[in-house]
Amino acid sequence: SPTSLLSVNGSGIDVVAITDTSATGYSGLTFKGTSSQNYSIGIGGPSESAFSVANKFFLYDGIAGAMRMIVDTSGNLGIGVSPGTKLDVSGSVRIRNAGLLFSVGTTQKGAIGTYDVLSGSGSDYSPTIFAETGLGLYFLVNGSATKSMTLNSSGNLGLGVTPSPWYSLNKVIDFGAASALWAGGAGQPGLGYNCYVDVNGNFIYKNTGYASYYTQLTGQHQWYSAASGTAAANVTMTQ
Repeated sequence: SPTSLLSVNGSGIDVVAITDTSATGYSGLTFKGTSSQNYSIGIGGPSESAFSVANKFFLYDGIAGAMRMIVDTSGNLGIGVSPGTKLDVSGSVRIRNAGLLFSVGTTQKGAIGTYDVLSGSGSDYSPTIFAETGLGLYFLVNGSATKSMTLNSSGNLGLGVTPSPWYSLNKVIDFGAASALWAGGAGQPGLGYNCYVDVNGNFIYKNTGYASYYTQLTGQHQWYSAASGTAAANVTMTQ
């Protein structure tokens, strides 16, 4: 027996079907509150053009005269806009007490959120970018797929270049094809040309050519240079 003014029982998808015979019209339902506010859900006809919802599911705000949500035939969802991607939003998006996760399949690769959420503890709410083990961050600018800046998984930064495989205790900024600025394991600064310190602590030529570097150590300013050598070969520096 019915428990409301209209009660429909059945199974399957088409228990109730609402069809608009006009190709430019809408098939839908309108919900009205006790005030003048009303919302409609429905599907646009195949030739509908007023709101760009032809053959799309929609949520319509009757007072504002605007489509609030649209789902197209590819399953794309638009909030305030006809979607062009899986989620297409016109306006700002707020994510509360959570992060935005990036995955390949079911494998998470990175996330954006506040530090307390991504680290799992504390009350530091600073905006944070997170990359999974072994991954770094790339920055692409000016409409190009070329990596203008790379922060690798060791925490070393490359400007216009991928950072060389530096010794683990060094913290480095590689810039251009041959130059680097770094802090050594004891905190001593270094500025080098055409060289880097590899995982075994040896100086290596970045490219074929001469190499040199400057450092401050034991209260001294020290300059070193090396004859022309082959890319990837060991460098013998002379003070």
